[in-house]
Amino acid sequence: MNLLRAPTLRLPPANLLAALVLALLPRIATPAPAAVPLPAMATPLVSEQGMAGLLADVTQTGQPEDEPGAAPHVDDSGIHTALDAEIRLRASLPWNLTTAEPGADVVRSAVFHREKLGGSFSQGPVDAHVQLQASGAFGDADPGALQLPTVGLQQAVVRIQPQSLKWLSAEMGRMVLDYGAGRMIGAYDFQAASNVFDGLRVRMSYQKYLDVDVIAVKLRRNSTQPDQDRNLFGAYISGQPHEQLRAELYVLYLVDGTANGHAFLTTMGTRLDWRPVAWLSGEIEAALQVGDQDAPGRDSHQSLIGSAFFGELAAHIPTRHGPISLAPFTQFYSGAPTQTGTVSTATAWRPLYPSLDQVVGLLQLFQPTNLLQNGGRLRWQASEAIALDFNGRVSASRDNAPLPGFGNPTLAGDGGWRVLGSELDLLARWEVLRSSAIFVGAGLFLPSASIQSLIGHSAACQALAQWTSRF
Repeated sequence: MNLLRAPTLRLPPANLLAALVLALLPRIATPAPAAVPLPAMATPLVSEQGMAGLLADVTQTGQPEDEPGAAPHVDDSGIHTALDAEIRLRASLPWNLTTAEPGADVVRSAVFHREKLGGSFSQGPVDAHVQLQASGAFGDADPGALQLPTVGLQQAVVRIQPQSLKWLSAEMGRMVLDYGAGRMIGAYDFQAASNVFDGLRVRMSYQKYLDVDVIAVKLRRNSTQPDQDRNLFGAYISGQPHEQLRAELYVLYLVDGTANGHAFLTTMGTRLDWRPVAWLSGEIEAALQVGDQDAPGRDSHQSLIGSAFFGELAAHIPTRHGPISLAPFTQFYSGAPTQTGTVSTATAWRPLYPSLDQVVGLLQLFQPTNLLQNGGRLRWQASEAIALDFNGRVSASRDNAPLPGFGNPTLAGDGGWRVLGSELDLLARWEVLRSSAIFVGAGLFLPSASIQSLIGHSAACQALAQWTSRF
C-alpha cells in the first residue's frame, strides 16, 4: 500500500446528496440570531415597566424595559456592550409670556438642542449604564434668565440582578426615576435638562402581579444642580390584582432643606388604573402630605398638611379613521394657609419632583400647589404613527395664598376660589421612523380679569416644533 497516495474520493449517491442539501438549506439561508440585540434607541436601564397608565400622554418619552431599545441583560457570563444616543431639536416661539412666566426655559424664543450619548455594559448579573447630556439654545432672546446647562452626567448607574434571585434587583448611582403618571416622582424628560436622582433603589418583584421599590435618593432638578439637601426615602408598590385593574401605593419621606430651616414631609398616596371594558377607562390618584417645618434661631414651629387629587374618566370610540377618546378630568393641590391657636398650620401641598403636566402644560404657568383645574381632552389616534390631542382647562386658586404662577403673588380677597384663566392646547405627534418622531404643539392662555392686571395682556400663547431621533 502506498501511503503517499491519497485515497480515492467516493461520492455518495445523488439521492443522498439531494437530501443533505435540502436539510442544510434552511440553516444556510437563515442567518443565526444575534445573541444580544443592540438597542435601537436611547433608553435608560432604570425606565419603568409600563407605569405610564392607560391614558399616557403623547409627549411621554418613557419606554417599558421590555421594548426594543432597553439595554440588554443576559444570563450568560459573557461581556456585552452597547451604545445609545439621542438628538433633539426644538423651536420655541412665545407671545406675551415674559411677564406671565419669567425665566422658564420653554417660553423663550429660541431653537433649543439636546444631545445624549450613553454606553451600556453587562456581564452575568451586572448591568451598567453611563450617559452624558449636553443642552443649549441658539438665538436665545433672554440670555440672563435661567441659563441652560452645557454638559452634565445624566446617568451613571449599576444594576445587580442575581441569577439565583430573579425576584430581586438593586440599582446604585445616578439614575432616572419615573413612577405612575409622574405626578409625584418623574423623569420630566420634556424639559431641556431632565430630573436625575442620586442614591439606591432595591426592587422586589413577583411576576406581573407585584413590584415593590424601596428608594433612598437625593433629589436634583437636573444633572448640574448643586446639592440642596433634599433627601427622599420611601417605598413605591405597584401591582395588578385583576386583569382590568392596576393599583399603586406609595409612602415617601422627604427632608427638604431650605435657607430658613428644614421641612420634614411624609407623602402617602394611591393610584388606580381601571379598564372594565374596551371602550371605557379611568384613572384616580389621591395623596395626603403631613409634616412640620422648623426655623433655626427662632422659636417658631409650623405644622404642614396638604392634599392632592387627580381623576379622569375616558370613553374610547372606534371609527373608520382611528379611535377617538373623550376624557373629562379634574385635579386639585391644596394651598390655603390657616391659623389654629398659637401654632401656624399651612395646608399647602409641597411638590416633590414631578414630571409636571405634559398634556396641556406647554405654557407651564402653574406649579402643583394652591391650584384647582377642571377640563377635558379629545384624542384622535389617526394611525399607529399619528396622534392628535385637543385639550382645555380652567384654572383657579384661593385668595390670601401665593398663586401658583405669575411670580407667585398673593391676591387679597374673601379666601374663596378665584378663576385664573383658561388654557387651550393642540398637540400632534408623528412617528416618522421607528427611532424618530416629530412633535408639534400650540397653547393659548386667556387670563381672567383679575389676572390681566398682573401680566398686562389679555392673551398669551406658546408654539413648539420638535424633532427627536434615537439611535
